[in-house]
Amino acid sequence: MLPVAAWADCADSSWSFFPPAGTAVPINTRLVIDGYGDAQAVAGKLGEHHPILEGGGQSIPLEVKEVNVGQKSITQVVLVPEHRLKPKTRYVLKVTTTGDEPAVTLRDGMKPAWTTSDTIDLDAPSFKAPPLALAGIEKQFGCGPQIEALVAVQIEDTGPVLLLATVTGSLGQPRRYLVPARDGQVHVGHGMCLGAFRLDEGRWSLELTAVDAAGNQTPAPGGPMRFKGISPTP
Repeated sequence: MLPVAAWADCADSSWSFFPPAGTAVPINTRLVIDGYGDAQAVAGKLGEHHPILEGGGQSIPLEVKEVNVGQKSITQVVLVPEHRLKPKTRYVLKVTTTGDEPAVTLRDGMKPAWTTSDTIDLDAPSFKAPPLALAGIEKQFGCGPQIEALVAVQIEDTGPVLLLATVTGSLGQPRRYLVPARDGQVHVGHGMCLGAFRLDEGRWSLELTAVDAAGNQTPAPGGPMRFKGISPTP
């Protein structure tokens, strides 16, 4: 799941995947898929497009467990296989779309695929320390600003982890979205082209929960973090 704040131009549509396509996953993995731009129309109703994982002589239906609608051009869907996958097997994601809809593909047009390990992941991630709110980022780019609060995190897990960010008190009702940590930092807000949260200049709070590829999760210690705009407050 890649940051796009520094793109010179914003694409019409794109997809990102967690765990990253091409990586090894546990046999009880879930998939988190983000659709940007025009792809939001498919992402938001992915359950109607009959998503499956195909491999090892199996076609495993994927159930939509959660849909998170970002506040700037991005929609996220969490998919869970109907049953555990076979070990040491390559699975390809297939989704039925019509001719006028963007296909769920990698940037090179290939269908995303993963290879399973031979293990079940039942261990939740752990925080080595409470998250630490940092000074935020506000930069102007060609198509719009990057406005993000930053939080430093130290997490231990055997595989990749997302952070479930819950924002309360900024521009309406509480909102939640699964976001990546990049170089030990969580970016909460939006970039030039897309983002999960629009942050106003008022006061708001943030709660984080670490979630691994199998859906095991651990709330961050220390309770909610408080901000005013993109700056941390006591």
